[in-house]
Amino acid sequence: MASGRFRHQACGNFPLSLRRLAGSHSLVLGCVQRRSFPALPKGNIDLYYLGLDRKRARFDAGSEREQRHSAGARLWEKTESWDYNYELVFQWGHFGPGDIRAWTGASDTGFRIESVKFRLDWD
Repeated sequence: MASGRFRHQACGNFPLSLRRLAGSHSLVLGCVQRRSFPALPKGNIDLYYLGLDRKRARFDAGSEREQRHSAGARLWEKTESWDYNYELVFQWGHFGPGDIRAWTGASDTGFRIESVKFRLDWD
């Protein structure tokens, strides 16, 4: 679905476990908005949200209800020679009575020399 210059996508599902774990019910929700990013020539930006609600998640710390929310942004572009993909994500939620707070960042930048079919890459 498009709205102005943003393109919206949404999804939701009930994933099935490969191993049938009794009482392990999950819900995954997500949405993505994509648009061109005028500050960078030919650049694009994705803004997204993912939500996870598991009634009984099992970790080393025990088996509890897990609720996670992730919000992220991705800048990406591919020109004749350069390409890049930068992403930042913040995550929050709960595992039982405990709070979840996390973040991550990733980058991939490359330069292609078409005449020799070579790409120099920085991660």
